[in-house]
Amino acid sequence: MITSTKNDAIEKRGQALYETRLRAELEPTHAGEAVAIHLPTGDYTVHRSRSRAVCELFERHNGDGEIYAQVIGAPTVAETMLAALLTGGKP
Repeated sequence: MITSTKNDAIEKRGQALYETRLRAELEPTHAGEAVAIHLPTGDYTVHRSRSRAVCELFERHNGDGEIYAQVIGAPTVAETMLAALLTGGKP
């Protein structure tokens, strides 16, 4: 079972890798698509679907290691509203 503390650590590591290594490369040509990053190796893949990107990395690394995924580019209005609702804020 992954605890919320572990989830927070995975999210922070994934966001840091995205910001420092991938953002400038991916955003100009892949905005709106999903990137999945294999945290132990920095390997990544891009797909239209977040779940497909995660599945590809999971298979490539035999289910070993944490994977972080996010939509490339700025969040949409719908994503911002959903995040606010899920965290108890107002959209």
